[in-house]
Amino acid sequence: MLCSLRRCCGAGVVVLCLIAAIAADSSAQGGAVGDLRVEARDAGSRAPVAGAQVIVQGMGVGGVTDQSGVLVLSGVAAGVRAVSVAHLGYGAAMAHVSIPVGGLGTGTIELVRAPLRLAPLRVVAEARLSPPEWTGFYQRLTSRPGTFFTRADILRIKPRFLSDLLRQAPGVSLSPTGGGRAHASMRGPSGLHCPVQYFIDGTPADAGYEIDDLLPEDVAGVEIYRGPASLPAQFNRGNAMCGVIVVWTR
Repeated sequence: MLCSLRRCCGAGVVVLCLIAAIAADSSAQGGAVGDLRVEARDAGSRAPVAGAQVIVQGMGVGGVTDQSGVLVLSGVAAGVRAVSVAHLGYGAAMAHVSIPVGGLGTGTIELVRAPLRLAPLRVVAEARLSPPEWTGFYQRLTSRPGTFFTRADILRIKPRFLSDLLRQAPGVSLSPTGGGRAHASMRGPSGLHCPVQYFIDGTPADAGYEIDDLLPEDVAGVEIYRGPASLPAQFNRGNAMCGVIVVWTR
């Protein structure tokens, strides 16, 4: 090689010829580069896909597409290069792009939508009482000498029937009526037990109403008053001598 360089270039410029030969040899071995322009588009709508991850395989170079779905990379080794594109919600895609020496290789890669499959999500929401009634419940809980059961108490006690909840309340007597249900009563002025007055969501219940007519899972709170002395005015309808039980539903 050295002899041929001397013949074509002359002994005085042999160093320059060697440099040219090295550069030519480097180019032949893949050292030449060009630019790469990749455009990512939705296969269905043809809309640009911004934020797609672009990788030139085997080279460790890449980037993310801009708002127009385009990424331009400079200084990529010339030749046919495998380019992959990926984006959340799409299937990954790949294409081969030819990059000329000192030129620009372009490729448009279409991404097919592939929605993510998520595990089923179960949402449980609890209905709230209207603000005046619910606020009043908690105000009375801290200021009235009654017996109170909140929703948290019901979840903790886990009563099968609401009458099971009343077993925790002092002064309430329960008489079994069959099937685990019970009739509630409290001691009246005469010393004898008599039926209580029920209020459901602030409204007096009809005569003959029983506490087990409601299911525990439908109840948000319960107030129990043993007589008129401790009874809030809104629940004193003149027939509270045997006690009052107020039930708030969810």
